[in-house]
Amino acid sequence: MACIAKRHPNIVAIGLRNELLKLPIHHGLFHTDWVHHMSLGARAVHAENSTLLLVAGGNFAAGNLGFIRGHHFVPEIKDRVVFESHIYNGGYVNPLWKRLGYNWTSKYLICLIENRNGFVRTLKHRPAPYLLGEFGLNCQVFPNDQHDAHFFRAVTDWIRSEKINFGFWCICGSYAYREGQQDRNEDFGLLTADYKQVRNPELVRALQDIA
Repeated sequence: MACIAKRHPNIVAIGLRNELLKLPIHHGLFHTDWVHHMSLGARAVHAENSTLLLVAGGNFAAGNLGFIRGHHFVPEIKDRVVFESHIYNGGYVNPLWKRLGYNWTSKYLICLIENRNGFVRTLKHRPAPYLLGEFGLNCQVFPNDQHDAHFFRAVTDWIRSEKINFGFWCICGSYAYREGQQDRNEDFGLLTADYKQVRNPELVRALQDIA
């Protein structure tokens, strides 16, 4: 892929591995398997195409980079590493909107992102660019689902205040084949299942306001 990108100057970055799962982290220390294999990937891509940015997502589905606080990741590759994380309104956040209210839950959510991932921007030994590579929600119910609406507001307020680059999951309205099902609908997709219309213009406008 790094070689193919040479022929396409509009490709500026390659993700080293999407949403790594089930790599245990012990007491906040960097995990040697992540460092070893992600370093191999970064060096292989960089050797083939040194112009590309190398996007490194954290552990637990790109949810945690905390273990690199004390680690110099591929120190010989200068100004090419971008750290990435993904965040969704999952089981560890969604129930709190009702129990704790918006103010406390939004603070918890942003602290979670910053402490696990966003801190890379201020690393003393080597500050690095940070990308919120994915966040998203069910486009078919926004903004009627109050908890998703709270989640969207909290994340986008943070994006604005910190000037974070981000990606929204996702644009596709359906899949030709996924999880054993043909023409499977994608609830989080910005487009309708036939790809002919925007599913939720209000959500698109809200994203355009922070883009």
